[in-house]
Amino acid sequence: MSSIENGIREGLSFDEYLALPAISRSEIMSMGACPRKAKLIAKEGPQEQTAAMLYGSVLHAMLLEPSRVEELYAFEPAEFAGQRKQPGKTASSDRAVWREQQGSKTVVEYETAKALKAAERRFREGADENVRRIIDDCGSAETVIVWDDEVTGAKLKARIDCVSTNGRVLADLKTTSKTADLVTWKKTVFQYDYHAQAAMYLDGWKAVTGKLAMWAWIVQEKDRYGMSAAHVAGPETLEKGRSAYRRRLEILLQCRETGQWPGYVSGKVEPPKWYSDPLIESNLRAAPKEPF
Repeated sequence: MSSIENGIREGLSFDEYLALPAISRSEIMSMGACPRKAKLIAKEGPQEQTAAMLYGSVLHAMLLEPSRVEELYAFEPAEFAGQRKQPGKTASSDRAVWREQQGSKTVVEYETAKALKAAERRFREGADENVRRIIDDCGSAETVIVWDDEVTGAKLKARIDCVSTNGRVLADLKTTSKTADLVTWKKTVFQYDYHAQAAMYLDGWKAVTGKLAMWAWIVQEKDRYGMSAAHVAGPETLEKGRSAYRRRLEILLQCRETGQWPGYVSGKVEPPKWYSDPLIESNLRAAPKEPF
């Protein structure tokens, strides 16, 4: 891995961030049950952007970097709604010409653009006090940091959605098809390893700036109501997250050093502690009794 200077970088595109020769959170956390599979996936390069990924990226820009929206995205006009590759539509159609005129901008199709504009409006109108306070105090967005891990010396990188003006709050904007309530969000955090991301990014921020910060998730529901909430990562969550990303970082570095990328662990299947057959008890009760 080539050398790269540590520090803060502003204004990098996502592709430029990916190209930085340092280890990202996604690469670390892919070292789970099957490092060999993770290596094969990494060889294929960045995955194609899904509709959900595009939605999240555009909403990030609309809420955190509104001045860059027109530079990055082109919202399809209503007149082209529903016009896809239909019979009779040629390359010279108005829609095709319009798309060609957008150059390197990412085109957001009309229905998605309509949903995003509604989501932005609902967010700004209905955000609670905690959410609004974090968004209004966002001093920089999509801030990239590069640092040396204090334990392993590995070169790491992160891209932080929102950094407060005083550098004491780091926030991550998430959309969810579930609910933004605390109980549901707790499950989501540990299901998708968001706790590891929080711990790693806070460690990186401290390494680069010397500042201790807190981590907040701004969660917005994707339904027509667009309710949102701000949830903070507690000490135990960060402790679990730090253990999770460090263990996987060690596995990644070991695989690189040895050239050995293990597959799934084979083993013997035994019933888990939580398992019980709900029919056993009832079958025993329902079994015919021996006559006296």
